[in-house]
Amino acid sequence: MSRAGRAIAAAMIPAMQRRATALIGALGTTLILAGVTEASPLTIHAGLYGARATLVDQHKSAAVNVAVTGHGKKLTNLGLACSSGPEPGQGIRRETTLTMHVPGTLNITRTGTFSFSGELTLTPEDTQSEVSAKTSFTIKGTFARGTIKLHKTTALTGTVSASVCGSATPKRFSLIWYSASA
Repeated sequence: MSRAGRAIAAAMIPAMQRRATALIGALGTTLILAGVTEASPLTIHAGLYGARATLVDQHKSAAVNVAVTGHGKKLTNLGLACSSGPEPGQGIRRETTLTMHVPGTLNITRTGTFSFSGELTLTPEDTQSEVSAKTSFTIKGTFARGTIKLHKTTALTGTVSASVCGSATPKRFSLIWYSASA
C-alpha cells in the first residue's frame, strides 16, 4: 500500500470505529427497549375469577371458577361445572350438571401459568345422581399481562377437560376477575 493509501486508511479507522461503536450502542438500546415492551407487567389480583355466563351459554367458554390468594401466587377452589351429556356412564343421570373441584392449592408460576392433571372423585352431590364417580381432569391456564380491570378484562385463559363431561363442553375457557375478595 502506498504512503497516501496508508494515510487515508489511518484517517478512516477512527471514523469507522466511531460508527461501529454507535451502531453497537444503537443495537443494544433497541434490544433493551424491545425487551421492555415485550415484558408487560404481570399483576395477578387476589379474588375470584369466572367465565361470563353469556360465553358459557354460547359454548364459547367452559364454566371454570378459581379463587386467587397469597398475593397472586396460589389458586384455591379451582372448579369446573359441565353437563354429563346424553350418554353418561358410571350411573350418572343424563344431561345433569356435574361439578368438579381440584383439592388443595395450586401454585402460580412467576410467568403467570398453572396446571393440574390427575383423577378426581365426584361425590353424589357433585354428580346429582346418588352415585360417586371418577374422572380424569386436566387444566392449564395463563394469566394475562397488562392492566386488568374488575368485571371487564379477560384476565385468565386456558384449556380444561374432564372425562365425565359431555362432548359439548368447550375445551377452552376465558375468565374475568369478578371479585376482589376470595
